[in-house]
Amino acid sequence: MLEAQVVPTRAEPGCINYDFHVDADDQCVFVFYENWISQAALDAHMEMPHLRPLIAQLDRLLSKPIEIRYLRMISERRS
Repeated sequence: MLEAQVVPTRAEPGCINYDFHVDADDQCVFVFYENWISQAALDAHMEMPHLRPLIAQLDRLLSKPIEIRYLRMISERRS
């Protein structure tokens, strides 16, 4: 269900990258590393229909709440 988010999310307007990872030491820890052109694009992503089935099942699927970290890029974006 998590992996199924990659293709439709990458096709969304404003998505720079959307990459799905698993922790090398703990196969139960997953990370989406994503970059968006703006906060508005990220906000629109969170309302996409393809996310609804996943969001509806988060309590059942996760052992703890999602941790979201917002980062600010310091280096220049690669062209």
